[in-house]
Amino acid sequence: MKKQGLFLYFFCLSTILLGQKTSERKITRQIDKIEAFQGAHIGIKIATLSSSKSLAEFNAHHYFTPASNVKILTFLAALQTFDSLPALLYFKTPSGTLHFTATGYPLLMHPKYPDHELFSFLNQHKKLVYHLPQEYPTRLGVGWSWDDQPYYFSAQKSAFPIYGNVIQFYRDTLSKKFVAKPSRFQTHFIPQKRESSLLKEFSYKSYFNPKKWIPQDTLLKPFQTSSKIFVDLLSEATQNKVEIDSLPFPKNQIQRVLYTHQEQKLYKALLQDSDNLIAESLLLMIGKAQNDSLNTKKTIDYLKTKWQNDFSDPLIWADGSGVSRYNLLTPTVIVEALQKIYSILGWEKITSLFPAGGISGTILNHHKEASAPYVFAKTGTLKNNISLSGFFIGKNNRIYVFSILVSNHTSSNKAVREGIASLIRFFRKKY
Repeated sequence: MKKQGLFLYFFCLSTILLGQKTSERKITRQIDKIEAFQGAHIGIKIATLSSSKSLAEFNAHHYFTPASNVKILTFLAALQTFDSLPALLYFKTPSGTLHFTATGYPLLMHPKYPDHELFSFLNQHKKLVYHLPQEYPTRLGVGWSWDDQPYYFSAQKSAFPIYGNVIQFYRDTLSKKFVAKPSRFQTHFIPQKRESSLLKEFSYKSYFNPKKWIPQDTLLKPFQTSSKIFVDLLSEATQNKVEIDSLPFPKNQIQRVLYTHQEQKLYKALLQDSDNLIAESLLLMIGKAQNDSLNTKKTIDYLKTKWQNDFSDPLIWADGSGVSRYNLLTPTVIVEALQKIYSILGWEKITSLFPAGGISGTILNHHKEASAPYVFAKTGTLKNNISLSGFFIGKNNRIYVFSILVSNHTSSNKAVREGIASLIRFFRKKY
C-alpha cells in the first residue's frame, strides 16, 4: 500500500507539472502579438530551479547574441573558483619593501567601486616593487567594436587596473574649473564649440562644449593602459616610490595573498551595473588562479573544457563581458548556468545581487506591476540584440528560471524590453 501511495503521489505531481508546460503554439501566438518582435529571432526557455525539463521552450537550442548575458557565465566561473577574491600577491623584505604582483583585481581607486582597504595597504609602504606578469592581457577583446572605444563600457583590460582604467572629468563646484582625475590626463579634454567622441587610433582625446556642460555631469573616458602608466599613477596617488621589476615574481619567497572581502561590491557591479571591465577582470582573475595566466582566451578554453559535460549545447564564447559580437549562446545554456548559480548561492543571495525589477540595477524601470519585486534578472544589450535572463516568482509563489533572447530586431530598445516584460507577465500568469 505504501508503494502504491508513493507511486500515486509522484504520478499526480508529474501530471501537474506536465500540465503546466506551455506549448510552442501558444508561445508563437503570444510572440506574434508583440509588434517589436516582428522579423526578429526569439529564443525562450523557462524551467524550475533544479529540473532539466522545460516548462516552456521556443528556439531554446538556437544560438543568439547574448550581449551582457555572457556575464552570467563569468559570474558562475567566479563563484566556482573563489571563496574570497584575491586583491594582490605580495611579500615583504626585512627592510620593509613591499614586492607585489597582479591578480587581475580591478577595484584599486575605482571611480565607482573603490577598494579603500587595498589602497590603504599599498599606501602604508614607503617603497613598492611591482613585478610584471609574465603574460600580459590584450587591452581590447576580440570582436569589440572600434566605435565603442571612447566610452566607459569599453575601458581597456590590464593586469592591474587603476582608477577603473578611466579618467574622470568634471567641473569643480568651487573653482568652476574643469578637472581631470588623474590630473596627468587633463590635456586629453579639449574645449570647443562642437562636441565629439570621434576616436583616432592611438589618440584618446575628448572634445566638449563648456557652455553646454551641466554641473552634475561627470565624464568617464578610457585611457590607454600600460605597466608604466599603472606604476606612475600608483606612485602619484601614494606619493611613494614604485619600481618595476620585469623578473618573475619569486617563487622561493613565502607569498601572501591580500583579501579585502569586496565580493558583494564587485558582484553587484557585475550584475546590477553590468560593468564590463569588472567582468573582464574577473575572467583574468580566474585564469591567474587556475593557470597562472592573465589570458582571456586561455581562461575561456579552460572553462569550456571543465564544463564540457555540464551544458546541453556547446559554448561559443569570446570574452567575459559580452561586448564581443563573436559570443553566441542558447537560452538552454543560460538557464542551466543560472540553475548552477542558484545551487551555490541560494535564493536570498540571488535577490541581493541580481537586479530587481522596479527596484535596482538595469531593470530599475521595468517589471513594476506587483507590490514587491518578482523579476531578478541580468540584462544584455548590443545594437539590434536584447537579452533578459534570471528568475521570476510565479503566481503560485514558486521560483522559475528563464532566458529570453531577442536577436536582430529592428525596433527600439524600449519597445523590445516592453515586449520581453509582456512575455514574462504571460508566463507568470500561467505559473
